[in-house]
Parts: sequence; C-alpha cells; structure tokens
Amino acid sequence: MIRTLVLFASITLSTAASVVATDATRTPISERAVSISELRERLRSGELEPVTRGELEELRQAAAHATRFSRQPVIRRTVYDARLEGGKLHGMVSADVVRQDNADDLLILDPLNLSFDKLRWNETGEVTLGSSIDGRTALIVATSGTLSGQWSLNSVRADRGELDFVLATAPAISTTLRVKLPSDKVLASSVGIPSVSEDSDGKEKLWLLYLGTATRTTLSVRSSHSTANVRPVVFFTQNTTVNIGRNTTEFDTEFILEAHQRPVDRVTVVVPEPATIASTWYGESPIDLISTNSAGVQIVEFPLATPLIGHSRPLRLVTTVPTVSRHPWRLPLS
Repeated sequence: MIRTLVLFASITLSTAASVVATDATRTPISERAVSISELRERLRSGELEPVTRGELEELRQAAAHATRFSRQPVIRRTVYDARLEGGKLHGMVSADVVRQDNADDLLILDPLNLSFDKLRWNETGEVTLGSSIDGRTALIVATSGTLSGQWSLNSVRADRGELDFVLATAPAISTTLRVKLPSDKVLASSVGIPSVSEDSDGKEKLWLLYLGTATRTTLSVRSSHSTANVRPVVFFTQNTTVNIGRNTTEFDTEFILEAHQRPVDRVTVVVPEPATIASTWYGESPIDLISTNSAGVQIVEFPLATPLIGHSRPLRLVTTVPTVSRHPWRLPLS
C-alpha cells in the first residue's frame, strides 16, 4: 500500500506585525513590507509564496551564486585524445570556449589535474594560464575561440601491467575522452561505459568514453590476458511493471547491471512459463536473444556486442501471459 503524507502549514498573522514575503515573479529576489490584508489576498491568489527567514537567505545566496557564475566564460565542448605511453596517458586536447560580451575574462578550470604543454588559442594566439587569488587553476579568456594543445596524466597505481588513472577535467557542457590502447588492453571507467572499435591492422583499439558534464572519473587499463581466469562480479537492480489486461497481462522488466573485475559479454535471464517474450531492448535499440527451454522455464541469453565493464544501459525484457479470471492465480514473477 502506498501512503501519501500531506503536510498542512498554518500561518498566524498579527495586525501589528510587519511581514516579509517573496515575489516569485520578480528577478532578482526582492523583499518589502506589506499590509496584512494585502498579504492575505496575494497569498490566496497564489501570487506570493510564504517562506521562512532561513529559506529566504538560502534563495538570496543561490541567486547571487548563479549570477556570479553566469558571468564566467563557458567551455561548450572538450575532446581529449590520448595514447598509453609507459605509465602515463599523453595526447591532444581541444576545447571550444564561449565568452559573452559582458562576461568576466577569467575562466576557472578546477578540479583540473592534468599537465598541459604547447597550449594555443585559436591555433596561433598565446594562452595565459595560471592561478586565481584563491589558488584555483584559471585561464584568461578575451574572446570566444578554441583552446588546443598537449596534455598528460601519470598513473596513480601500476601493478603487473595494470594501470589506474584519476582523471579530473575542466568543467564543460560536453566532455569526450578518446584513448588508443594496444589490442590486448581493456579500458574501464567509474563514469560511463566506454565503447571500443578496432583499427584496420588489429594492433590498436580506440576506446571512446562520453563523460557529459562529469569532471571526475577513474580509468583502469588492464590486460585482456590477465582477466581471462578472473570471474566477473556483477551487481544488478530489477524493476518490473505489471499491466493486467482483460485477456493478456504484460510484464515490463528493466535490469541495470554493474560489472567488475572482468568484462561480461552476455547476460542470461530465466523466464518462467507460460510467459511469452514480446520484445527485448538494450538502451534505445532492440537486442537479439538466444532462447532455450529447460525444466519448464525459458533460459534467455543476450549477447552484448561490446563487453560490459562498469554500468550498463537499461536492459528491458517485455513478456506476456494469458490473464486468468474467476479464480486465484499466481503471477509468474521470479
């Protein structure tokens, strides 16, 4: 049973009091003294919303924070290309920076932890990179343009050919990481799921990781041979929606997987009879399946085109069963 908790707030007004209210239609937040009769009427009409002094201060601080940071230049898109060189990642960076006419010329790059070299502005201009008064990494931006150059990052752990990197990038609307590794290496990330494609000569693989607005991730480079005898550890969550119709009942089940230690190349789901599989999806795309029957159940295997390490996209399995009426029946859930 789902219970809804409804909270009622009572307001006691005194005719001798001066009341402060916020006007949600005005920007920035303003305050003024109003009469009790006017306040009562504007509250009744929904024009004003009562807040406490503490809430008002939080709103004021949030508005000041948003106004301050809206003046900063913005990195619209950043692409980091890299190769593995010994115990470090090294490659090129390209960032599209937008500066409004009335914006500040200082762009804060924290939590950035990368080393840069040969940075150029719009390919020819010099770059002024340094620290702000409070010690944060900052870039002077005079106009909109493209920042490009070289970057590198040392591993934080190296053990028998296995490398870990703690990557912290500058805030951007879109951040993409492209890493070329030898074909016998596997890349895993604590944020997002890397996709992989193989070069035509088969000697290298290009790993593509979309970070979105995330600025921190841990990258792990492993040997595909070293993970061959290690069992994968997989966690999952399962949510099922049941739609009961007059003749047919539909079960829409979504799985979210999280694989560790070794990539997973297939997922197996047991579907009890008499359920019939209607459709299967992995993310936004349909996915093929291999189904076999054993001891009154269907064993369904989903081959994954890209081995899974880290979090998966949603895996959806839609099944149907005939609806039973006039007597109790047990839903085929497992």
